[in-house]
Amino acid sequence: MEGVVSLEIGGIRTIIRCEDESYLDLIRDRYEGFRVSMDTSSERSYEIHVTVQEDLLPGSEVTPTVEVTPEGYLIHRRDFQMTLNTEQRELNGTVARSMYSYDSMLRVFYTLILLELDGVLVHGSSIVEGGKAFLFYGVSGSGKTTTTILSEPRVILSDELTLVRKINGEYRAFGTPFWGELQKNGENINAPINRILLLRKNPENFIEEQTPRQALKSLLPCILFFAQEPNLVNQVVNRVIDIVENVPVGALHFRKDSTFWEILV
Repeated sequence: MEGVVSLEIGGIRTIIRCEDESYLDLIRDRYEGFRVSMDTSSERSYEIHVTVQEDLLPGSEVTPTVEVTPEGYLIHRRDFQMTLNTEQRELNGTVARSMYSYDSMLRVFYTLILLELDGVLVHGSSIVEGGKAFLFYGVSGSGKTTTTILSEPRVILSDELTLVRKINGEYRAFGTPFWGELQKNGENINAPINRILLLRKNPENFIEEQTPRQALKSLLPCILFFAQEPNLVNQVVNRVIDIVENVPVGALHFRKDSTFWEILV
């Protein structure tokens, strides 16, 4: 008999169905704070039908692949293979008995469905201060986790992967359960983005303004996206262009203490 778990991330609900109740228990625990009741009214809902395949092993060293199909997409890696029917809003397939594998698959899934919702996933930490979100981005080692730790007890949306969507003409940052080194889910809330800041470690705190062109060059490599079909890539690029043209973007030079907040608020 099929069990069910309902999640909501970024205002998008996923209803996960699986015959393996123990696997659903892992999902319930992993996405605590993002679970919602079945009767929750969401802007967009998708059904995810998962079959656990015991002989699959997590494949962190392998990049997921996205293929365009007549119905939507095929997303796969050695530890999962899922077909997404965009019209029926259904995702079906197999996954390894690993929350790492399921979480990786879910991230790829979100990169695709956000195309229709004026959104992207950004490799960046995000913090709420004064009702506004500050999104800090950069390559591995730039300080995303460091700035998150130094920002406590402020509200943390994510230390690794922030969901950004344009809603009613305004870009907002959403908390996600897609964590990094902190291994801690973000808060399931959203806030309008005050600034997007490229992280640069420095003995002194200051902000270096960036033109939209400079911001685009540094932000694009920090967008999570796996499909290679040119039309899809162009959609993502155009979305990021719109972001840097409508949200203040700069480079935050910061020292490793919380005083960088003094120049942000």
